[in-house]
Amino acid sequence: MEFGVGDESSEVELVALEDIPWDQLAFPVIREILARYAADRQQGQFQTHFGELPSWTFKF
Repeated sequence: MEFGVGDESSEVELVALEDIPWDQLAFPVIREILARYAADRQQGQFQTHFGELPSWTFKF
């Protein structure tokens, strides 16, 4: 697997689920996605999740 920094990141690291530095994640949506993944994984059942982004996140 390849991974690395991109246009929106200056630092990346692969860590175990229990070692995720929650307070250091740059984007709130990433925290939400990872939290849902962790909950699904704990239940042993992965679901499709839906949500909405606030309108202020879109700048045209």
